[in-house]
Amino acid sequence: MNGNRETTGPTRQLRVLARWAPGAAVAFGLLALWSAVSVVRNLTTLVEVLSGAGPAYPVLAVVLGVAVSALVAGFAGLVAYRLGVEVPRTLRGWRVALAERAEARTGS
Repeated sequence: MNGNRETTGPTRQLRVLARWAPGAAVAFGLLALWSAVSVVRNLTTLVEVLSGAGPAYPVLAVVLGVAVSALVAGFAGLVAYRLGVEVPRTLRGWRVALAERAEARTGS
């Protein structure tokens, strides 16, 4: 260790989080969008199967597809929201707190 406290601990962790959070938010947002489209496609297939107009897929498989896609879309949407909205808000609070702590140490 070089003894410089600014490059270790919370400051370094905040920099890493600030660097990766936007990209991760976009990735989870795209996953949520893709899963939502999958839910709509599976619901369309379910309607076709139940009406007899579509292919003869097992109903249970289609229902499970709808359920799993909906769960993935909901989870990915929540993670994208946390990474895109809540994390930057928290990072701003931490930056302010660290700046106040550094200012109190220097006595300015």
